[in-house]
Amino acid sequence: MRSAEAMVRSGRSSASKARGRRIAAAACNCAGILILVSVIALLLPAVLPRTVGVQVMRIESGSMEPTIPVGSAVFVAAGDPADAVAGDVIAFAHEDSTVVHRVTSNNVVEGALETKGDANADVDLERVPYANYQGLMVLSVPALGDILAVLTTTVGKVYLLAFAVCGVLFNVLAARLRAQA
Repeated sequence: MRSAEAMVRSGRSSASKARGRRIAAAACNCAGILILVSVIALLLPAVLPRTVGVQVMRIESGSMEPTIPVGSAVFVAAGDPADAVAGDVIAFAHEDSTVVHRVTSNNVVEGALETKGDANADVDLERVPYANYQGLMVLSVPALGDILAVLTTTVGKVYLLAFAVCGVLFNVLAARLRAQA
């Protein structure tokens, strides 16, 4: 009787081990998928807009606050500067940088735009020639510019790659646990 009882106990033991492995496999699989989806979600705002001709820029000054806070990502679509109207937020080249300001007027005859930062008291001193126009802002996302700035550094890329490898390893571990169950 003892040997039959021992067999029943060992049968329960192996069944509970298999159930535990299946649960661990499911948890590892979910963690791996969640990590990989997170990596893809972090990369999409940097990559996807470029495929449709939209530039992604980071706001580095407070001239457009509170409408567009410092650290925001702005998505700028190319277009014709003659179509810009008062109230549009545009990006334009100024010296060695890109500026994002609101259009106050468009002088089509002169081929120049008058602009102003929302936080500035006065309009910009220099008008923006059409040649410096880069595009119209179609979207701004607070804090996303800071996140993308970190991800585009070498260290950020290494962390992102390491994070993706962890996701793949979780999925490999899940497959092995399923095979053992």
